[in-house]
Amino acid sequence: MPEKSTFKLQVKQAWHTLKNSYISWIVFLEGLRSGKNAPGSRFLFYYASWSTMFLYVLFHLLANFNPLQIMIPFSLYDYQENDLRSRVVVFVSDGNRNVYPVNRAVMIGENPVDKIKTLVREVGQLAGQNNFTTENENEFHASIVKLPDLHQAIRAVWIRDSYIVIDLHESVLKSIFEQIKIRKSIAKWNSVSGETESESRKNTKEEEIRIKNAIMESAYLAIEQTLFANFSKIQEIHYKTEGQKAQTLSYTHGDVAKR
Repeated sequence: MPEKSTFKLQVKQAWHTLKNSYISWIVFLEGLRSGKNAPGSRFLFYYASWSTMFLYVLFHLLANFNPLQIMIPFSLYDYQENDLRSRVVVFVSDGNRNVYPVNRAVMIGENPVDKIKTLVREVGQLAGQNNFTTENENEFHASIVKLPDLHQAIRAVWIRDSYIVIDLHESVLKSIFEQIKIRKSIAKWNSVSGETESESRKNTKEEEIRIKNAIMESAYLAIEQTLFANFSKIQEIHYKTEGQKAQTLSYTHGDVAKR
């Protein structure tokens, strides 16, 4: 019971305080209206200052902006940061041995070997562009596909006076080749009358391999044209697998590519 009476007393005191404050504010406003309590310069100064501060904070909060940012030196305006990326030419492909140049901003170091690896990796990224322009400034559209990322298969890179040697992991190349995904609707062999089910499956498998070979070949062509475009002194690109001369297999390209 004592706790209940104490709570009632606290509520009654709070109510009286709020009531007296309200009455005092009404009396003050009535005095301002009648002219009995003429506002002094100090009151006007505080009233204008607090009103300005309230509106300033309110507008910044409504705009989802920190109102205190203006108090931090040199933070009112955003300064443009220097873009450390370099503009390079990267070739993309439609997966049918046709390659097209695009301009990209890429973070490239000064080491030529690292630059080659970065460019090879960029070839395996999404193109993000389907409209191109010929030398005669005629625009055309090409269905660009994502090429295999042969950067994963790079074992070592050497640079000589006029050619580049790229050594590749043969096992990684096989894995990349097998992981190329082909839509069934594209690779499905058009059945003809009299064709058995086994023959249809065989022909479909051969069609899938043909499409994969074209995509893999397109990746090599895109890499070669990209390196030739960014290294003006390079005339040839030599391929090796496991340190040996590359064999002409279904998942590899020719041994030497010339400009």
